[in-house]
Amino acid sequence: MLAISLVAGSAWSQTPRPTPGLEQSRLENLAGRWTIEGESGGDRFTRTETCEWFAGRFHLICQSEVASATGAVKGQSIIGYDPSESTYTFYFSSSTGTGIFMRGTVAGPVWTWNGELRVGGEPMKARTTITDQSPTSYIFKMEGSFAGGPWILLEEGRGTKAQ
Repeated sequence: MLAISLVAGSAWSQTPRPTPGLEQSRLENLAGRWTIEGESGGDRFTRTETCEWFAGRFHLICQSEVASATGAVKGQSIIGYDPSESTYTFYFSSSTGTGIFMRGTVAGPVWTWNGELRVGGEPMKARTTITDQSPTSYIFKMEGSFAGGPWILLEEGRGTKAQ
C-alpha cells in the first residue's frame, strides 16, 4: 500500500496542482452554521449543521446533530463535485450506522439529489430537492420510491443560516 502511494505521489508531483473551479464555488453558500427545522413521518425535528471547507476548497465537510422525539443523532457529510460525471456528490453517515451516497445537479436555485438507501432491507430510491430562497435560507423535501412505485414524502423543512 505504501509503495502505491509513493508511486502515485511522485506522479502527482509532476503535474500542476488543480484549483477549484466554478462548480466548487457554487458550494460556497452551503458553508457556515445552519439550523434546519422540519418534519419526518409526523415527527418534528431540529438539526444543526456546520459545513466548512476541507483543505484545497474542493469539498465541504459538514457535522450535524438532530434532536427529535425519537432521540439525538449525529451525522457527518462530504459534499463535492465530480467532473468525470458532471455532478455534485454527497455522502452522509450517521451515528445510527446508516449512510447514503447521492449525486446532484443544480439549475438556478434548485438542487436535485438522487441516490438509494435501504429501508427494512429493501432498496429505496431517494430524491431530495433543495430550493434556495436566499443566500441564508432554503426549503427542502426528501422523497422515496420502492421498486419504481409512487414517490412518497419522507421529510420536508426549511434551513436558515446563522448570521
